[in-house]
Amino acid sequence: MGNGIFSVDGPLYKFGGLVFDLFMLNLLWLLFCIPIVTAGASTTALFYVAGKRVRKEEGYLFRDFWKSFKMNFMQSTIVWIILLIAYFILYVNIMNIGNVGTMARFIMPIQIIILIELVVMSIYMFALLSRFYMTIGGLFKTSLIMANKHIITTFLCIFAFAGVVFFIKIWPLFIFFFVSTYALWSSYFLDRIFKKYIPKTEEEIEEPEAE
Repeated sequence: MGNGIFSVDGPLYKFGGLVFDLFMLNLLWLLFCIPIVTAGASTTALFYVAGKRVRKEEGYLFRDFWKSFKMNFMQSTIVWIILLIAYFILYVNIMNIGNVGTMARFIMPIQIIILIELVVMSIYMFALLSRFYMTIGGLFKTSLIMANKHIITTFLCIFAFAGVVFFIKIWPLFIFFFVSTYALWSSYFLDRIFKKYIPKTEEEIEEPEAE
C-alpha cells in the first residue's frame, strides 16, 4: 500500500503536486505582472522557478520566485521596456504601411522579418536572464543567435506559445494555469540548449557564435 498509486510517493500524488505548483506559480506571475512595468521581472522569475523544476533542484516556490524577482528586477525591466517599445514601433509601422504607396511591397516583408526575429528572441530572453548573468547587449545577441541556430526548439516554443494564446482567447480563465505550463514546457527544451554553452562556472554563459 505504501508504494501504491495513492501513496505520497505515487504518481497520482506527484501529479497533483505538480498541478498545484503550476497553479500557484501562475498566480504569482499574474500578481507580480499587475503593474505591467514589472511583467519582465515577473516573467524572469517564472522561468527561474520552472527551470529549477525541470532540473529537479530543491527549492521553495514563493521564496525562489521572490529571489529571482528582486535579483533580476532592474535588468528584466529594462529589457521588457525595450521590447515593448520595439513591438509598438513595429505595430505602428505595419498599420501605416499603406501610406508609403508602392514601396509598401518592399517595406512590409522587412517589417515582418523583423517582427518574427523579435518574437523568437523574446522566447529566449527571459529564460536566459533567469539563469545567467549577461549584459543587455549580450542578451539580445545571444537570444538572436540561439533562436536562429536551434530552429526546432524555437519552433516548438512558438507552437506552444501560440497554443496558450489560442486557449486563453477561447476561455480567459486558462490564463490562471497555462502560462506556467508553457514556462515549464519551454524550460525543458531551452535548458537542454543552455547546457551546451555553460562553462565550468555558471556565473556567465558563453555566447554562441553565429554560423
